[in-house]
Amino acid sequence: MVPTMGRTFAPQTPLAQASAVATARPASARAARTIAPIAAVAQMTTAPTPSIVVTAEQFVRAYLRALDRGDTGAAYSYLGGQPGEPGIVAQEAPLAKGGGLHILALEATPDGTSSAIVRARLESRGLRYRATYYIEPFVHGPHDLVIEHVDLQQE
Repeated sequence: MVPTMGRTFAPQTPLAQASAVATARPASARAARTIAPIAAVAQMTTAPTPSIVVTAEQFVRAYLRALDRGDTGAAYSYLGGQPGEPGIVAQEAPLAKGGGLHILALEATPDGTSSAIVRARLESRGLRYRATYYIEPFVHGPHDLVIEHVDLQQE
């Protein structure tokens, strides 16, 4: 004896007719279905946040203003430190004489999604400098960013 699987049932409506019936919807129903998700996405969109390039440029400008004022406490805060700690401000002492610092050019490029490299040409007391600032995220300080490293060279 050979075991059997049971009875076979045939569909009551042929497959071709069933798909034609299932896709027959009014055009207005199709349009409403297409438009609704787009409207929901538009409502969820938030205002754009400044890119790291703009933010890094503003950050370095604020740091340079602190140096130009002779405010070493504020300058150290952009470096993630406090006055008296050995650091980068000593390297930039020629710029921190209180007044006379001019930014000739300043340009940032992204270095990943939350970091940037800012290159500047500066003039102070008749001398010109090239500076490169490496900007990184910083969660344990007064600012959201920190100047991680500075390369300063006299032209």
